[in-house]
Amino acid sequence: MVIRWELQPNDVELAAYFYDRIEQQLEESYGIQYEFPKKEVVDHKKMINDVVQAIKAHNPTRGLAVVVDEISDFSSRKTKRKSQGMFSS
Repeated sequence: MVIRWELQPNDVELAAYFYDRIEQQLEESYGIQYEFPKKEVVDHKKMINDVVQAIKAHNPTRGLAVVVDEISDFSSRKTKRKSQGMFSS
C-alpha cells in the first residue's frame, strides 16, 4: 500500500504529520482504519511495525511504502526559520 504526500511548511512536528498522513490515506485509499497512539512516540520502529501488521491482517500480501515529496524543501525551511528565531521546538 502506497502512502504519498507533499510536505507543506508548518509548525507541526514531522513525526506527527507523518503518522497523521498514514492514518488518513490508509482509510481513504484502502478502507483500513488505523490510529497511532496519541502519546509521545518513543519507538518509531515499533509504531511502523504495528501499522504494517495491521495492514497484513487486512491483506497478508500487502506491505507499506511511504513516499514524501518536498522533504528537502521542508527541512531547509525549518532550518532557516529556526536559525532566524521564528520556530520553537
